[in-house]
Amino acid sequence: ALQFLDVAENEIMGPLPTELGLMTSLLHIYAFHNLFTGNLPTELGRLVILQSLVVAYNAIAGPLPTELGLMTSLLELGAVANSFTGTLP
Repeated sequence: ALQFLDVAENEIMGPLPTELGLMTSLLHIYAFHNLFTGNLPTELGRLVILQSLVVAYNAIAGPLPTELGLMTSLLELGAVANSFTGTLP
């Protein structure tokens, strides 16, 4: 099963797919330096073994979903240079 998803430093546009939440074997998501927009999908909260979520340098906006608090294995959250609002879950 896929454990590392690295799509960093491309020019991928649009929202992060909600289907990422179905990839429950993922340990690391590197999606920085793209053109992602919209909110972080709440479905990411299903990734309870995810250790790294790096979405820095995109155009993601809105609050960080409270479902991120379900990600009890998360060691790294890279979210710099976006337009997030609110507080950390």
